Amino acid sequence: MTVPEEFAQRLESAFDGRLRIRWSNAEGAYHVEQRVARALVNFPAGTTDDEAIRLRDGYHLIMVVRTGDRMPCPRCGATVKVPLRTSTLVTCEPCRQRGLEYRIAAAHYPLDDTLIDHLKSIDPLRGMSKALRAKVEAHNAALTQRQQQAVLNQLTDKANDDFAQIAGIPSVGYTGKELTLP
Repeated sequence: MTVPEEFAQRLESAFDGRLRIRWSNAEGAYHVEQRVARALVNFPAGTTDDEAIRLRDGYHLIMVVRTGDRMPCPRCGATVKVPLRTSTLVTCEPCRQRGLEYRIAAAHYPLDDTLIDHLKSIDPLRGMSKALRAKVEAHNAALTQRQQQAVLNQLTDKANDDFAQIAGIPSVGYTGKELTLP
């Protein structure tokens, strides 16, 4: 397979030639790569084809974009369904059943402006990593606040339910006998 020429040109122009996309025959997926150095003349033997190509050209792998909405689990190789255009944690059932870490950060991006926008949102040279970090920190702060409020609500509910026992207020019925609560 080959990369659609129009998309490759839009990607290169959006990132001033720092990023490229190419097809990896070994993985059967597109590789988005960033230029990090000049091309190397002598590179280590024993590297895979993709590593050799990146070393030879002076690029580093940024992300792998698969052609479908499924991917192999990096740990066990089982097929995992990936949601379209949203980064999320997907579950690998075989890993979960074995007691291993079974949540994988993944997303499926088609080769269009959605992928380019996603790459812009994580590009540190555009300052977007700071904005992304601030967004994540705000989300985590809100999550912590919600968790603390939930604990406080549980404590308040328990205290309200058991107020008579906590305050030592006897419960007396019409017969004059003290009622005991279980």
